Amino acid sequence: MNKNQIIKNLKRGGICFTIASFILLLINLYGAIAVLRLEPYSQMQAGTRFQAVDISTVFVFNALCLLLAALMFLRIAKDSRPFTQKNVHTVRNIGILFLLGSVCPALAGNIATGFEVFGKMSQQFFRPNDIIAGVILLFIAYIMHYGAMLQQESDETL
Repeated sequence: MNKNQIIKNLKRGGICFTIASFILLLINLYGAIAVLRLEPYSQMQAGTRFQAVDISTVFVFNALCLLLAALMFLRIAKDSRPFTQKNVHTVRNIGILFLLGSVCPALAGNIATGFEVFGKMSQQFFRPNDIIAGVILLFIAYIMHYGAMLQQESDETL
């Protein structure tokens, strides 16, 4: 595969992933709103309220990650350059959001219920998969940072 084909694929893939990310972003925002509107919030039992706030918070964190990803894919489609400092920061921020998203939904659910269900639902206090994904994304950001340094070095050499 030559350089022109790779650039063409980067642009095409960037556009496809941007569109997919925006569609999933809208679905997650709709999900966050829909979960809280299933029944009047004031009439929800503590366990139901916990779950509604927990799930809505997950949807919001997913939407934020998808927004950042969509912007990064749009930059890649526009510039055909995946290894930039902006993309490194974007991947790092998504990793941080995953780490925050591993505990914030349950924390928000507990706050919404006045910690009534804390003992009963403590197994849901953090999401280990999100922690693993966050750490992996932070490591990928380091790899991308190295790629960005090499890209800059190459640009300055030519």
